[in-house]
Amino acid sequence: MPDGAPHARDAEDAEELPGRAEVLDRVERALAGTGTGAFVAGPPGSGVTACLRTVATRLAAAGHDVRLAVGALDPRDLDGPVVVVDDADGLGGPDADALRRWALTSGHRLVAGTTRPERCHPTLRWLWTSGVLVRVDLSPLGRDAVTTLVERAAGTPPDGATVEAFLAASAGLPALLVLALDAAIAAGVLTERTGCARLSASPPLTPALTARVGSLLGALDPEAAGALDLVCTAGRIRTPHHLLPDAALRRLAAHALVRLEPDGDARVARPAAGLVTRAVLDALGPAGQAALATRLLGTCGDPEPVRTRWRVRAGLGCDARELLAAAWACRAAGETDDAEALARRAHDQGDAAAGILVAELLATRGDRRDAARTLESVLARPDTEPLARATATFELATLRLWNLADADGALTLLREAAPQLTPAIGAEPLVGAQASILVYAGRGAEALALVEGHVRAHGPTAEPLVDHVLAVARTLHGACETACADARRGLARCLEHPGVPIPDPEIHVVGAAFALGEAGRLGEAETLVREWYERAVARGLHPGWLALARARVALQRGRLDLAARFGREAAAEFTERDNHAPRRWAVAAQLVAAAGAGDATACEALSAELDRLGTGAVRFLEPDVERARAWALDATGYTQRACEALAATARRAEDGGSPTLAAAAWHDALRMGWPEAAAHLVRLRDRVDGAWAARRAAHAEAFVHRDVDGLLAAADDFAAIGASLCAADAAAQAVALARRGGPGRAVRAATARALEHRAACGPAPSTPAVRALGAGVLSAREHEVARLAAGGRTSREIAAGLGVSVRTVDNLLQRAYTKLGIHRRADLAEALARTERAGRDA
Repeated sequence: MPDGAPHARDAEDAEELPGRAEVLDRVERALAGTGTGAFVAGPPGSGVTACLRTVATRLAAAGHDVRLAVGALDPRDLDGPVVVVDDADGLGGPDADALRRWALTSGHRLVAGTTRPERCHPTLRWLWTSGVLVRVDLSPLGRDAVTTLVERAAGTPPDGATVEAFLAASAGLPALLVLALDAAIAAGVLTERTGCARLSASPPLTPALTARVGSLLGALDPEAAGALDLVCTAGRIRTPHHLLPDAALRRLAAHALVRLEPDGDARVARPAAGLVTRAVLDALGPAGQAALATRLLGTCGDPEPVRTRWRVRAGLGCDARELLAAAWACRAAGETDDAEALARRAHDQGDAAAGILVAELLATRGDRRDAARTLESVLARPDTEPLARATATFELATLRLWNLADADGALTLLREAAPQLTPAIGAEPLVGAQASILVYAGRGAEALALVEGHVRAHGPTAEPLVDHVLAVARTLHGACETACADARRGLARCLEHPGVPIPDPEIHVVGAAFALGEAGRLGEAETLVREWYERAVARGLHPGWLALARARVALQRGRLDLAARFGREAAAEFTERDNHAPRRWAVAAQLVAAAGAGDATACEALSAELDRLGTGAVRFLEPDVERARAWALDATGYTQRACEALAATARRAEDGGSPTLAAAAWHDALRMGWPEAAAHLVRLRDRVDGAWAARRAAHAEAFVHRDVDGLLAAADDFAAIGASLCAADAAAQAVALARRGGPGRAVRAATARALEHRAACGPAPSTPAVRALGAGVLSAREHEVARLAAGGRTSREIAAGLGVSVRTVDNLLQRAYTKLGIHRRADLAEALARTERAGRDA
């Protein structure tokens, strides 16, 4: 048996690995009954090597034909049946390809072990997923590796909750993960929804899973097995504990069967693998669980929610209050299965709050219809208390609108509940809830009439949700400055008195950013949403709504690169949450950014994604989606069709009571060069307040009157509020007019201003006006002469080289200065570079 030279790290590194006997046991179980030979391979310089030497010796003593290769694989060793025990870096390239050819032709199986499975060669990963390779891992898989494997199994990327569920079920143990994936697919609980693979329930414990877990547990010594029974029964045990020997816990942790987490001066032991936990509990049966839980109850003073869970296991009575407290504790610890089981017990005892928790847990994992049915059962009980009834009503209405596309059903529910709820909770929360449904369903005028009617009848409201609805509805209706005050007031109230139905201040931040942005206060909008976004990131949260708000403000400012970045981030977050409407808005933001950058390929892909998503019941920002599609039409060469689509969008928005969004659509059409939009922008100037309306109307009047100075003034006014892309478009239109007969000085001045505004947008945009600016800057001969002059050539040298007169060269240079917006030869190099970048981007 050939051997490699020992490595200095082998001895100490081997101590970090699971015991060699355990590794050998796993290999021998994988070989049982196959009669295969064995080939053991490992890299030099790894603790695995020392472990493999022992494994190879034991395999040879058991009668296997064993060859040990350290760091390299001789393809001649693949003549017979092979078992490979391999570290992550042990095999790759030609070695892995040789293994693949052998695996495809021999019909034998491999067994491979690794300490870093995510770094295995792709061929080894392929052998594993194809069933040829049985991996005996020396450490669990990480989140990225699990994500990759779930995607391969399901055929589509998983959302974060699904990855976490598989990690919790398998503890990252590859053999368990593969079986859990198979079981979930076979049971139909791993399916594709809105472009992501999602679990609708825990993977079932199939016979194959039970057998695999049994073989895993069979390797444990009696002390460790007993400790695992206790931890699985308890769900959580604070250590040190006289029923749990520390050495046994360490062995369980080394096998990734138990997690040990710090808890002050002590530690907490929790089950690491949900599948193992369920297999243990099934094997123990109710009587065994009851016996162990009874022993646990008399041993230590863990927190009451923990002891409640033990009493449930012991079959002792627990009231609904205790069960609900334990459920909340489980949810806080991320143990959602236990949280749901405890909350269901409390709900069965008639606790409405527990039913609401069950619904929240179901909705979080994507079972929105089951969540709705649970909330309906809470409302069907005559003894449900008014506050719980109100909460369940609001939750159900929100589900119906946002997730079940049933705006009418949501409104009907709230209206029918009003007579029952108003005496107990007052009218304001119901008014706020109904108005929010109306405004998000695209019926902003009705929402505004409802709230303003309530205020006239009963005086000012103190409900933060009403302030939020007023901010959004008034913004849509054109009262943008008043809406800014509403949004700020709602945010302040929410921070002072957090409560139902919108406890999270971030929704008020998003509403404030919407109002500020449409009022033309772009600097304030950007500062507000950036501060809250950074605060959320610092707290480890996933700020999807704030990322979406940042994308929208970035589009208004003309920063297409930032809009694309935050649009992608928001889309990923809302895909993971399965939140349809804001995901569409995030995709639309990316589409505008791609179109503005002239990326026709990205436009096509994003438009197709919007087609797949379809529409829903949440429609108040539907004009944003339609505007995005129009910009995509322009980017793909259909500018006239884009203008016609924008006109239709603007008319629908105005008919629906949203002159603010109508004005934005008409202005997009004007920026594309459509003169018919001008009259509408002038007309809407008095219907929409704030900085945008006056500037858009001034732009429109200058455009139709072919006023170069007026267009440049409009450009400067746009730049003053931070709308750099609108400024660049207006200035570029001024350049186009000046070139048609204006003096060279006017062309030069207009070009300089247009280039300045374009530079403020970051990467050069590709709107129609800016494209025309770049395309018409220099003729071929002007560009040639300017390039030579920028390189240091004199006019005489250029004339001699081109065979023309010096006067001709000077005339060409003067025209180039005018078109580039410069005055001297020294500025040529920078101006040419800027123009060439614009041409490439266009």
